[in-house]
Parts: sequence; C-alpha cells; structure tokens
Amino acid sequence: MTETTHLLHLSPWAVAGVLYGLAVLDCSFASYRCAGGKNAAIDKRKYYAKALLKGAVCSNFAVGAAAVLIAISTNMQPERLLLFAEAGRYALDVYIPYAAIVLASLALRAIPEADVRAVMQTVVLGPFTFIRPAIALIGLSYAVWNIQDAAVMVVGAVILFMMLSVERLFERLNTYPQFEHIAN
Repeated sequence: MTETTHLLHLSPWAVAGVLYGLAVLDCSFASYRCAGGKNAAIDKRKYYAKALLKGAVCSNFAVGAAAVLIAISTNMQPERLLLFAEAGRYALDVYIPYAAIVLASLALRAIPEADVRAVMQTVVLGPFTFIRPAIALIGLSYAVWNIQDAAVMVVGAVILFMMLSVERLFERLNTYPQFEHIAN
C-alpha cells in the first residue's frame, strides 16, 4: 500500500477536531447569512453575534449526530475508526484551502475601508458562498473515492445532507426576525 500525502499531517483526533471546527464555523456563517438584512436596528452587532452563537450551538447537534453515526457504523472498532479518520483527511484536503480563502477574506473585511470590504464581499464571499455545496460534495466525493468503503459513503452522505440543510433550517427558524429588535 502506498503512503498518501495530505495537505496536513494530522492525527485522527486532530482530524476530528479540525472537522468539528469547520462545522462550527460553517453553521455559524449559515446562521449569520440567514440573519442578514432582517433587522432594522442601526447597531446590529448584538443581533449578528446572537446569530453566530445560534449557529455554533446548532452545529453541535449535527456534529453529535455525526459522531453517533460513526460510532454505530464502526462498532467502535479502532481500525474502522481509523478508516473514517483517513476519509476525514481526504475531505480536509479539499475543505482547508476553501476555508482558508474564506477566512482570509473575512479578515480583510476587518479593514475599515469600504472599497476593500465591498471587493471581498463581491469577489470572494459571494461566489464562495454560492459554490459551498459543490465544495462540500467534492470533499466527500474525494474521500469516498480514495477510501472506497460503503459505510464511509453512507455516513458521509448523511453528514453532507445535514450540513447543507442547516441553512434551510435557519431560514425556517428566522421567519420573522425583523421584529426581534422590537421585543428586545
């Protein structure tokens, strides 16, 4: 068997931790996007901070469900768990460059220059939000192609469905959030 080269050389626990961190960020940003433009307050910092926190909390339900699925499918056998960790490494080979570009763009938005912020929103964040589902699918496909295990494919597909459904869930939960500022 040949040694595979990954973007990052991580232990199985580190793979799980990085995937967890990316899931929390993804859900937080999904909640933030759903909250966008739905509050008439001038100072929206508290409103958006609450949206980010709601996304982070909700991500733990998806990650918990994923952990249960992996535990059931592997029957807690160490060699099966290592197979899922290897699949995670392949997925991270796709997800890390995408996340790095998005996070760098968000960091550049911190520059208090309207033109820089507008360019980052238009050139990076808008298109990268649009291709997010494709990136998620490509990451899973790359992992499944390299691992070629039915359990990895099924569990990965369920996790992919959960992660791509979270934004729709936030849209349904935030049906009338424009009135939230009145109640607070």
